[in-house]
Amino acid sequence: MSSRLCDYIPILKGLALVSGSIFAGIAVYIRQVEHPARLSIPNEQAVDNWRVSFNRAMPLQVSLAIMSSLSAAITWAAIYTRNHSEITTRAIKHSCNCDGWMWLIGGGLMASVIPFTLWKLAPVNRKLLDQSLDKYSEETRSLLIKWGELHNVRVLLSFSAMSIFFVKLFVNQHHVVLVK
Repeated sequence: MSSRLCDYIPILKGLALVSGSIFAGIAVYIRQVEHPARLSIPNEQAVDNWRVSFNRAMPLQVSLAIMSSLSAAITWAAIYTRNHSEITTRAIKHSCNCDGWMWLIGGGLMASVIPFTLWKLAPVNRKLLDQSLDKYSEETRSLLIKWGELHNVRVLLSFSAMSIFFVKLFVNQHHVVLVK
């Protein structure tokens, strides 16, 4: 890893936080506003609404999850490289002893949204997207309810990652101390 990557650590941290926050914000909005509103209308309208929302939100949410998790992982790698280089360890010591592990954990939480979605939500998504779905059935209502329950896990994962990024960026300030 190039030592120049270390110059981008603040940008990488900001990118992880901002993209993770946007993802989490959208997920919370869906949980608190959009999905409950969807469940308040008849099944056939709810399914049509869900399909339109899904097709619009999916590419955005995937992009944000990837951007946030990759930025966090690269942040960890840059911090690790910087902290383990001969030049840096002799000259600079962080008073907080930062090794970047929390960035990797936050990135892992954000990245886990993708396999969780593929493993748990994708089967429900496929059923809701199936054009032969009986929109008037109780099974359809059950699928919509199940989708909302599973979506709550994505809210929890993304909000946890965002919280870690926020704390690491704003609460745990780094003070550079020259070592003699």
